[in-house]
This record gives sequence, C-alpha cells and structure tokens, in this order.
Amino acid sequence: MTTYAFVTQVCPACGNINEYQSLRSTNTFGSADLDLRPPPMKRDTLHTWVKRCSECDCCFQTGLEGNDLNLEIMDTEKYQRVGKDHTLPELAKDFIRLGMLLQRLEKKSSAWLHAAWVCDDAESKIQASRCRKKAYDLIAENYETGRHQHSADYIGNPGPGLLALDLLRRSQHFELAQQKIDKVKIAVGETTDPDKEVMQAVVRFQAEKIGTQDAHTYTIRDAVDYVLKEN
Repeated sequence: MTTYAFVTQVCPACGNINEYQSLRSTNTFGSADLDLRPPPMKRDTLHTWVKRCSECDCCFQTGLEGNDLNLEIMDTEKYQRVGKDHTLPELAKDFIRLGMLLQRLEKKSSAWLHAAWVCDDAESKIQASRCRKKAYDLIAENYETGRHQHSADYIGNPGPGLLALDLLRRSQHFELAQQKIDKVKIAVGETTDPDKEVMQAVVRFQAEKIGTQDAHTYTIRDAVDYVLKEN
C-alpha cells in the first residue's frame, strides 16, 4: 500500500514555503526494469520525487543541501526554456530542471532518467529517448573520462556500465551500445558483487537485444529467464 502526507518545504533558492505531497510509505511487487525503474506500487510515486517552487520554479528534492545545487543555472535561458517546452510532460520538466541544477553528475543522470520514465508513461517516445541519451552522456562524462573515480571499462563498479547499455538500447543508439558490451562484460566478470550472476544474465540479454535492435522495455526477471531458457 502507498500512503502520502502533505509537508511544508522551504525553497533552497528563494526561501518561499510551499506545501507538497510527500511519500510516506510504499511497496514493490515484481521485478525492476533493466534501467532499475521499480515495479508497482513504488513505480507510480514519481510525482513525489521532485519539488518545484511555485514562486521561482526552482526544482529540488527533500534533503538537499544548499551546495548540492548550482542555483545560478536558474537565471540561464536554457533553464527557463525547459518550462516553456510544450512537448514535455510537466513532471518531466521538473526532473530535467532538477538535473540541470544538481552538482553531482551521477545525480544529474538519475534526474534525466526519471524524466525519461515520466515521458514513457505519457507515451512521448521521442522525448523519452532524448532524456535517456542525456542520462547516458552524463554517465559517460562521470565514468568514461575518469572525471569521477572509475575508468572507461567500469572496473570496480559495473553498475553504471549496465545502466549505460540499457540507456543506449532504449534510445536506439545501438552501434554505440554494441561498442560498450565487451567492456561491461569484463567489469561484471571481475566484480565480487553478490549479484554477479544476475549481472551476467543482464549483459547477455542486453547483447541479444542490442544485436536485434530491440528498444522495448524489459525487466531484470526477463533477462534471468532468458538465460535460464537458453541454458
């Protein structure tokens, strides 16, 4: 069961106090998607994951500190243009603006991915694809350049590589996804993560779907079942 409550929050940009619907509790039943979108009922709580100030349009999340956001971005034309984009669902705009404001690249990437999920629900396929590619670009900036802490082959942290494969496949960048498969296979093969076998099933499943240029939504359970059937 999912329950909500209304809470007051102070805008980190202008100090305005707004009342927002907040998630109190939820549950999940089933398998997460390959991009880690949770199953119901948590799947349907996206509207509580981001707040937008009614006074200044600052988009933020509960628990963020002042230095988590680059508030100067709010004054840019690019930020303000998002709010006027009629091709995007309102909630997707909020996640995109949050992604623009957040300082840490991995959090920025997550915000763009959440925007893609909103676009999925609205059946806005082109916009969902664009959001996923942006989420991938942020992962690449964070990991593949070594700017954060991991090298191009994702050794020591295969999670971003697994997510990158799904972002590229779902956004139909199949050629680029094909270039990443071997790197992710190596990273998964060397991990000591207790879910290593599941990760290996996901890579194998992704390789098959990328090879057939299949951009549909699949779950982790789908990947595991596919490998069990093949074996």
